[in-house]
Amino acid sequence: MDYLFGYIGSFFLVAAWINELYRIYKSKNVEAVGLGFLSIYLISTVALLIHAINIQDTVFTGLHIILTILTLVEIDLVMRKRAKKR
Repeated sequence: MDYLFGYIGSFFLVAAWINELYRIYKSKNVEAVGLGFLSIYLISTVALLIHAINIQDTVFTGLHIILTILTLVEIDLVMRKRAKKR
């Protein structure tokens, strides 16, 4: 029960990122996506990943591993789509 809300929150957060990536991939519209925001988000996710590892919290370690990967995928997707437009 201690981790229930952590797992629920993690699930919805990851689902939201996957939905966002899918929407960007299908629409091919990356104009609204700010690389500055994604860069700051990536830095914060990595910092929180390190923190979760340090406090040995498996829920948040797993969550921030997934969020770091999804953020890197989104940055790559945005950069590729913008490069194609040029």
